[in-house]
Amino acid sequence: MKYPKTAIYLGIGILLGACQSSPTISTITANTDANGCLSTAGFRYSALQQKCVQPFNAATFHFADNDDGTLSVYVILSEDKQLAEVFANNLARPLILQANKGGYVSDDGKIRLIYAQNRWRLTGR
Repeated sequence: MKYPKTAIYLGIGILLGACQSSPTISTITANTDANGCLSTAGFRYSALQQKCVQPFNAATFHFADNDDGTLSVYVILSEDKQLAEVFANNLARPLILQANKGGYVSDDGKIRLIYAQNRWRLTGR
């Protein structure tokens, strides 16, 4: 039986298309951080939620980064509001703050998340 050339070329095209590579485990692993979060998709590990999250979707609130107005700082509060987890581009890993009068403070007291005049502000010494 003879097949027209177009059918042969179409068949070869379908076979070649099926053989194209898809992402492999090693490719996906290369895009994950130490916690297994897919960092290229904006995921970071949240210690408060014990899972990978996209801070821009999971944040309780966010505000503009004081150093760069085009960036944001994202904050996730624990269910009991006793802890705040701060995500920012200039932080190597999220920062956990403890509830304190008027807001939250880091363990060393150098970073504060303060609610005053109807807005949140992040300060550091």
